[in-house]
Amino acid sequence: MFLINHTGVITSLDLFVLLKVSISKTFKRLLNIENTTELFGYLRKTKRVWSKQISKTDILRGGVSNRTVLLEFVNGEAWVLKQALEKLRVKGKWTSNPSRIFREAEAMRWFEKYAPLGTVPKLVFEDQNRFLLAMEAVQPPFDNLKTLLLNAPPESSYFVQSGELLGHIHQQSQEHFYHLPPVFQDGHFFQALRIGPYYLESAKALPETAVFFQKLIAETLEDEFTLVHGDYSPKNLLVKDDGLILLDHEVIHYGDGTFDLGFFICHLLSKANHLPQYKKEFLNGVVDFYDSYCKVFKGINKIREKRAVRHAIGCLLARICGLSPLEYLTEKAQQRQKLAGIMLAKDPPPTIRKLVLRFNDLVYG
Repeated sequence: MFLINHTGVITSLDLFVLLKVSISKTFKRLLNIENTTELFGYLRKTKRVWSKQISKTDILRGGVSNRTVLLEFVNGEAWVLKQALEKLRVKGKWTSNPSRIFREAEAMRWFEKYAPLGTVPKLVFEDQNRFLLAMEAVQPPFDNLKTLLLNAPPESSYFVQSGELLGHIHQQSQEHFYHLPPVFQDGHFFQALRIGPYYLESAKALPETAVFFQKLIAETLEDEFTLVHGDYSPKNLLVKDDGLILLDHEVIHYGDGTFDLGFFICHLLSKANHLPQYKKEFLNGVVDFYDSYCKVFKGINKIREKRAVRHAIGCLLARICGLSPLEYLTEKAQQRQKLAGIMLAKDPPPTIRKLVLRFNDLVYG
């Protein structure tokens, strides 16, 4: 059987591409890094481990888009392996091309040059045939910021540092725009993992918010002014030695950075809703986060602050009605947040401070 390309001639390049696609599909189907036998066989065969000996493996739960495994070696080193899933681990139908893992690897290389020292783990290797990467594991002791915020009175320093780190990333990407990898210009994964499952699904579930989301999406896709992490939340921040370490960069792209602001603020407001005994700390934390961000990043104006407010509102609704609802909210808290979000979407406040005040009135007033 002969294969012919569009010119009518079969070439070695055609065969190479066909073979590569076939091999990629095979490994994607066969290799499962959560299976210890398969993982060890892969590491030996690809000579990734060399003379190192693995002392422990641990499957890391909690994420919906990747298989994640911790490898510890007898010499004290440790890696985290991530393998992208095509079908995300949620109830609804949510799929995304697993090649997004290569975007994360590219981001880690960029962060190594431009992020503050020690704020992002270093890349060890990536394997494009198997849709996985390995990074240096953060050595304990450390805490996950989401866990800290859900289990103890929140400290103002967490919010200040979170704002400073995001502001630094946004500022550096503007100052070093011509050093950004070309792949960051592609916002496909942001649309597949945020716009669709968050905003479009919410608009479908709440038709009265459809116009609000339509306008927000149109403005977001139009205003490209900085690097967007796309998953900047307490879940993806580790607290170690009084500093922060940022994880999970597969949605990163150059676009509307106000999404990062709204996404993080949504998480703080949701926790204020969930933990009324700490509402003052969380609501003040929103202001501390935004103020510290603005001290570092100089590209915010009144129009973009208004959009950051609307992203916060959109995410408040999306984390109730979208494909990835917040797991810690009770049914009663979900209802409070949905009603507050609908009211805010009808008449969005113009500033972050006014958003905080109105959210407090709607949820607790």
